[in-house]
Amino acid sequence: MSKHEYGKWRAEDMAQATDEYKEGKLRLNECARQYNVPKCKLIIHVSSEVKRGIGLCERTQPVNGRQTDLPPDVEKELEDILKLEDHMFDLS
Repeated sequence: MSKHEYGKWRAEDMAQATDEYKEGKLRLNECARQYNVPKCKLIIHVSSEVKRGIGLCERTQPVNGRQTDLPPDVEKELEDILKLEDHMFDLS
């Protein structure tokens, strides 16, 4: 991977690379090359320092970016309110 490409890897590739390394099938450098993931990120995922995404049981959540401050249900409600405002339904 190039030094200037950020977030170009997929969560599925990171999960497979992490599993392969933990099972002892491939070494760390080989996993990073084969699955096209950054070695430094692979080390973090293998050591289970990731607080969300691959580090937990939920492998579908994106790893890049920050976690939201609002709970998902409140965020969804806010989105709905903003959509209504866009369609000229003012709040009272």
